[in-house]
Amino acid sequence: MRETGKSPQSFRLNLQHVLIGAALGLYYGITYKGTTIEANYVYVLIWSLIAAIVTVIIKSIRTKPSFKEMVIDFIKMSLLYAVFLVGLEFRKQVELWGGKAGVIVFTTSLGAFVGLVLGLQKKAGFHPTEKNDKGG
Repeated sequence: MRETGKSPQSFRLNLQHVLIGAALGLYYGITYKGTTIEANYVYVLIWSLIAAIVTVIIKSIRTKPSFKEMVIDFIKMSLLYAVFLVGLEFRKQVELWGGKAGVIVFTTSLGAFVGLVLGLQKKAGFHPTEKNDKGG
């Protein structure tokens, strides 16, 4: 039996984001070449914050959220970017533990996770019954 609260459309939307994320993660795993440079997690956190600021600014131009909503969105995006970038920075350690196959599995899983989070986030903001400002 099927639950009435879940539509096939929302499942497809989530699956699409998961598959795109997994494909990007697979690419990052396959094309990874080991490095001799030590991981620098401070730079990762700085870039995560910069990316979150840019994302929130771009999103808020169109949606005009309240300050509280912008702060919450900034925190969510900072965490998401930090998880992804720390994961990319962590590939060297994964390669030492599991070889090239370990890196591919790790980055594919990481990409699928990020895709799932973005898909769920997009679904939470998706309201097909609302009219947009262009008459739709």
